[in-house]
Amino acid sequence: MDPRHSVAIINDSVHSLPNKNDFDVFFVSMMGSALDRVKEIAAELKTASNYIIVGGKPFNETADLIVDFVDSVVLGEAEALIPQILADIENNDVKKYYGSRDLRTDIAHLPVPRYDLIDPKKHSNMYPVEATRGCPNDCTFCYIAAWSKKQFRKRPIAEVIRDMRVLKNMGIKKMLFVDDCLFADREYALALFAQMKELKMQWVCQITAQAIIDEELITAAAGCGLFAVTIGFESMSPKNLASVHKRNDPALYAKGIRILHSLNILTFPMFVIGFEDQIISELALITDFCLEHKVTAPLMYILTPPVGTPLYDDYALRGKLEDNDLSHYNLFHVVFKHEDMTKEELTNYFWTTYRNLYSYRNIFKRVFCRKMPFITRCISLGINLLLHRNTWQQRQLQLK
Repeated sequence: MDPRHSVAIINDSVHSLPNKNDFDVFFVSMMGSALDRVKEIAAELKTASNYIIVGGKPFNETADLIVDFVDSVVLGEAEALIPQILADIENNDVKKYYGSRDLRTDIAHLPVPRYDLIDPKKHSNMYPVEATRGCPNDCTFCYIAAWSKKQFRKRPIAEVIRDMRVLKNMGIKKMLFVDDCLFADREYALALFAQMKELKMQWVCQITAQAIIDEELITAAAGCGLFAVTIGFESMSPKNLASVHKRNDPALYAKGIRILHSLNILTFPMFVIGFEDQIISELALITDFCLEHKVTAPLMYILTPPVGTPLYDDYALRGKLEDNDLSHYNLFHVVFKHEDMTKEELTNYFWTTYRNLYSYRNIFKRVFCRKMPFITRCISLGINLLLHRNTWQQRQLQLK
């Protein structure tokens, strides 16, 4: 960043918006269903003398819905575009659009993130690190897969370790890998884990159902600090998985959970509800699996076809989309017409099952009926009690 500029990071979920006169430029980044909130932010912060620049992958598909409310929309990955945008602002020559939908940054020479700007009073003690971008899979309901088109990129391991050392020197002991598919390149992952070992830091990440059955790989990850994973199981039904090109084998889920638990890794299997094959029996299978194998905390989401995915295009073509309000495309609303049940029925089955998983009785079964270290049990209990409250209030788990 040019030393002439000062920078602040504001997280709308935990901070109040700043005084609109305190900054010359607001870069607003969004995810998912936050389009309406971005409009509100732009309206509240805009003055005659400042600039509102917005970006985020959803705008690759929906830029026309926001461009009239802001000064500029950034498409693609924005890192390399920032100097040009600032230069255009200084020259009073700001463009309405920057970048392109398929623009990708060279991630081999990224600077150290401004970790010093993260407010430790408003966030957890787990700081983000990135090693890879993209995903080699082609699941039809996933926007990351639709956007990356199987392009999986890896940062130089030395630069990833550099970022971690900066965190360690700041006194940070826990990290969150924000990667969508950290384990996709097995040799890269093993090489990374070998160099991470000396840092003695703890970390969490997303992981695929295929990776958790690779005992050597998971053992290496645990050896350098992995202590929790969210796992993309998505469904217990091979038919449902095949319908969205998800290459999981439900017969191997239990093996992966056993490997993770043997290494005292917290397990957060994720399931998507709303596929066309037998929702009621699917929910029963999910409940039985999670209780039998005593997973730490199952996470459930309602099937949502993001704009720009093959699933969205398919549902639109078949006339299945019943809700065009993008604020409802948040994984907790039914926005399509299901073959076998109404929107209200699907929603009711979803929340009834979710609440059952987090009943006090079932929390006890999953947390106290499996051998684990005392500290692991305490962490598991705290997470489950939080999810008990959130499922009762029909709110998603918030991790900040």
